[in-house]
Amino acid sequence: MIEIDRRKFLVILGIIFGGLGIHRFRFLNNQKNIPTFSNNSKKLIIIHLVGGNDGLFTLIPKNNEIINENRKQLIKNINQGIHWSNNLVLNQKLRDFFDLAQLGWLSIIPNVGHPNPTYSHFLSQNVWETGVIPKEQAIRTGWLGRFLEENKLSYHNFDELLSFGNSSLIFKGQKNKGTIWNANPFFIKETKHIINKKLYNFGDYEFLQNELKKTYRLNQLLQDIKPSIGYPKTKLGNDLALVSAMIGQNRPFKIFHLNHTGYDTHEWQIPRLNALYSDLGKSIKTFAYDLNKMGEWDNTQVLIYSEFGRSISENSNGGTDHGSAGPVFVLGGKKIFKELSNLKPNYKIFSHSGFPALQHQVDFRDILSTIKKSWLT
Repeated sequence: MIEIDRRKFLVILGIIFGGLGIHRFRFLNNQKNIPTFSNNSKKLIIIHLVGGNDGLFTLIPKNNEIINENRKQLIKNINQGIHWSNNLVLNQKLRDFFDLAQLGWLSIIPNVGHPNPTYSHFLSQNVWETGVIPKEQAIRTGWLGRFLEENKLSYHNFDELLSFGNSSLIFKGQKNKGTIWNANPFFIKETKHIINKKLYNFGDYEFLQNELKKTYRLNQLLQDIKPSIGYPKTKLGNDLALVSAMIGQNRPFKIFHLNHTGYDTHEWQIPRLNALYSDLGKSIKTFAYDLNKMGEWDNTQVLIYSEFGRSISENSNGGTDHGSAGPVFVLGGKKIFKELSNLKPNYKIFSHSGFPALQHQVDFRDILSTIKKSWLT
């Protein structure tokens, strides 16, 4: 047996669990006596468009005087887009979304937001992840984590909730659920080294070694995953290729959280968003076709949201500033937003600090409620 003093041991654990790859939200929790989740075949992919996606660059009404007046440069790009419905135009770089909608696999829900919107990235992200508005309720758990606990639903085997390299409050419950994964070879090597040296043979620290073993098994479970082929060679494409491979190889994870970054377009919005939309559309379409081919698309829903929209007015840098409402995209082999997919957008404008802002038409909590009631139960 190799002995190690308490201080050194805690330093090692701090390095491993703090900076080198995996953080297990359920680190010290006993999850016995929680029944297994009944819908194990269902998958949910949550994608956050980080930075605040400009909904009025995604899907825009024709001939809206206020929007046309405040977006004289941006409007030139969007007017070259694809006719959607209800006198709307879809950004041409989202043609893949149009194709998915034609197959009955995509719903675009316009003008999603909440009363008294906040224009802070941090606060708005918290609103979406907790499912509550701070002024109405103070809470530090996620809407999905609470839902699983309150309904006594549980995913077994590493909780089956996987976030790609980023902590997500969405999964956090009173008992702390979810796993964050970042396949770091150095982390895997060091974890194996500590296990092989049996550094846990000293009383009170054995439970920590057991958690370390579970974490190492998680890496073993995932390190031999070969991403599915045919995806764009981008961060989002690579992440979805891994998710597809996990689903195809029947790995235990059922709910995934991913990020698509770069949507805080205060400048040079046209080239930046066009590139992001092209990546988003191609990656999602490849994923949908891939899962449909393996017979899993009917068991899958994809929720795509951003923390807020952008200002109606364009700025002098060719971009937009923080705004209010924006679109939400929901995809799957089974449509669960049939009534909202035909919603006629009402681009109602209100004043925020003397500037025109977009009034939300659909409360974001209604989106989360539909996901829970129509898919997770």
